[in-house]
Amino acid sequence: MKDGGRDRLCHPHYFAGLYENTESLWYEVLEYLEEHYDLDRLECIFLCGDGASWIQKGLEVIPKSVFVLDRFHFLQRAREALAHCPHLLPELHRALQEGSWEGVQGILRKAHTLSSDPRERNYLRDLRTYLARNWQGVENYRRFKHLHLGVSAEAHVSHVLAARLSHRPMAWSRRGVDRMSYLRALRYNGQSIRHFYLRTYRENLPPFTLPAEVLKREREKGRETFREIYGNLPVLKGPTSSLWMAIKLLSQDYSWTPVI
Repeated sequence: MKDGGRDRLCHPHYFAGLYENTESLWYEVLEYLEEHYDLDRLECIFLCGDGASWIQKGLEVIPKSVFVLDRFHFLQRAREALAHCPHLLPELHRALQEGSWEGVQGILRKAHTLSSDPRERNYLRDLRTYLARNWQGVENYRRFKHLHLGVSAEAHVSHVLAARLSHRPMAWSRRGVDRMSYLRALRYNGQSIRHFYLRTYRENLPPFTLPAEVLKREREKGRETFREIYGNLPVLKGPTSSLWMAIKLLSQDYSWTPVI
């Protein structure tokens, strides 16, 4: 969706916090998708990213998911690896657009011969390994090129999380960063933090209980009060009547038990 000439996400939803494992995160994502979309009618769900193992794990959990390599992270690595021969960067782009793995390897070999620096050659080897591991993501990008797929994850991490958690030097406990990141996601998802707090507070309240000796003492106080009230009723000090009999029977049969 366009907003002032810039692309804008439609109905973004954020997940944040510390998870026991990657699988827990993706099942939470799957639960959200099932609640808000008819998955049977979807052709595919794109998982765009840098190819990290936690993103690849999502392919095992999310049905119809397709991995697409994020161009932002790729360009970072490519510029770093070809810093000593930047004129080869356009050639590398063309080889990727054509889906030519042989062309990519040829360009990286050429770059390797143009440097004798061990550090620069390590960067080139790392880039080759990275592209080989994520080549399917490159192919998928070409396959769905007409959709103009893009990733804005880095910007969202900056605005939603880093702005509160790490832009300034800060120290967090595991529990603190878990709760704060969750609350930040809650806010950007348009939900009320106040309502969340009140609901959580009520759910965590311990059950109300009293010791047995306190209950016994309060029951005895109640009985004494009950006897005093009935003992001072004027009708019980007068002659016997139907009202006198009714109140007398009621006072004898009534068992006072406080409601806690």
